Amino acid sequence: MKNVDSVIRAIQEGKEFFMPIGGQGMSIDKVKGSKVAKADLSGFFGAAKARFRKQNPIAPNMADYVNWVLYDRISFVASATINQLVKLFVQPIGTNSKTKVDTNLTQVSVLEAPQWFNCTGISIYFEPNAAPIDYVNFLHTEYIEFWVSQKVYVEGPLDVFPQSSGLMNQATLGTMTGAATSYLTNTTNGWPSVHDQFDLRLPAGLSLGTNNGQNVVADGYIGITIYQSQTFNVQFKADGGGASLAATTAVPVAGNGLVVGCRLYGILSRGVA
Repeated sequence: MKNVDSVIRAIQEGKEFFMPIGGQGMSIDKVKGSKVAKADLSGFFGAAKARFRKQNPIAPNMADYVNWVLYDRISFVASATINQLVKLFVQPIGTNSKTKVDTNLTQVSVLEAPQWFNCTGISIYFEPNAAPIDYVNFLHTEYIEFWVSQKVYVEGPLDVFPQSSGLMNQATLGTMTGAATSYLTNTTNGWPSVHDQFDLRLPAGLSLGTNNGQNVVADGYIGITIYQSQTFNVQFKADGGGASLAATTAVPVAGNGLVVGCRLYGILSRGVA
């Protein structure tokens, strides 16, 4: 008997089946002809419910799939000069005082086995408490590369990868002081909408070549896949030299440092317990 439907059909046909007392099987062959306990339909459902409570609610020996965000961020203090190369997703929780507020990476540049991740979108996020000049200089001098193993899968200036969340300036501007304060606390990289991110998915119908003589066509869901044990990271690069951030004594807006993050959106496959 393989499922509930086959059991019901067998009972409706007047057949009977036997179940081991331990509840570990459902057919005669599994107990090698030893008729331990005769089961009727109500007994079957009672045993099934008990077994269900003891196992994963999805399916044994399979993965579950969830919408997921992989995130990481880095902080620069006021007056700092940004390095020409800065990497995200290389310092997991517990490294360099990072907590889950900073990142949900638990291992250096890899996912926990047996996880894999289909990345469908990417955005670059700025915390909104930096001086406007620091945003401008950082955007002006940096670009990013998204690496999986030894290959770059996407690259470009930061404003190409708008942040899909965060604060947006909606204040009424008045005096110069008021304007500066408003911009200081509400600057974002693009319009903060969940749809406003760089879409990494290949368009449906795109030919991807052949495999064993069969045409392979994109389904519209596949983006950049990070397989189990593959390394990945996002790199900020300033080939002409990194920006120098405003000092805490800068006028008219004092420097407050800069916090920049990256969000990778997609589907996570993870093993079930």
